[in-house]
Amino acid sequence: MKATILGGDLDSLTGDERCLYTVSVDPSGMREGSILAGFEWVKRTFRNVTPLIGDGPLIERTARITGADPELVERRALVLSDRLPGAVLMSRLVLDEDFTRAMERVSAATTTCAGFREGIDEEAGAYVARVARRGGLAIKAEEAARISREYIELEVAMYLCMASRGWLVDVYVGRELNILKRFIAQEFGLLLSPLERRVFIGLEGETAT
Repeated sequence: MKATILGGDLDSLTGDERCLYTVSVDPSGMREGSILAGFEWVKRTFRNVTPLIGDGPLIERTARITGADPELVERRALVLSDRLPGAVLMSRLVLDEDFTRAMERVSAATTTCAGFREGIDEEAGAYVARVARRGGLAIKAEEAARISREYIELEVAMYLCMASRGWLVDVYVGRELNILKRFIAQEFGLLLSPLERRVFIGLEGETAT
C-alpha cells in the first residue's frame, strides 16, 4: 500500500504518535477491502491507533445530497466499527462537550476568516460538481452546496476536537479534504490550532505492504 505523507517525513515518525485511522463509510461496501488492508498497515506502523468512523451527521448530509439510504450506510458504519477494534464513531463524538467547543470555534472561524470561508465554499462546490457529473445529485445544486458546507465544517470540527486531544497523525484511505491540507500548509496560520500541527498520511492500494 502506497503511503503519501503531508506535514512531515514518514521516516521521522517514531511509531509512538497518537494515530487516527479515519474511515469514510462507503454505501456499496466496495471499499471495505481497502479499509481493512489500510488498518493492518496502520497497526504495523503505529503502536497507538484509534479508528475514527465518519457516521452520524456526516452520513446524514451525504445521504441528503446523493439520495443514499442513511439507515443502510449507518448499518455499514456499525459493521465496520465491529471490525476495527476501539473505533470512535462520529455520531457519539458529537455528544461530547469538547466537540461542541470545536464546532463553535469552526463556526466563528468561518465568520472571521474570509480565506477559510472561501475555501469551504470551493470545496463544497467541487464536491457537488463531482456528484452531478456522476448523475448522483438527488437535490438542487444550491441546496447540495449548502449541505456540503455543513459537512465540511463538521469534519473540520471533528479533526479539531481529536487534535486537541493529542491525535495529530491521521491515516486515511483516499484523499483528505483540501481545506485540512491547507491548515497543515499553514495557509491560515494558527486560526484553528492545533490543526496546523497534524500529519496526514494518505494510503492507496488494496494490499498493505
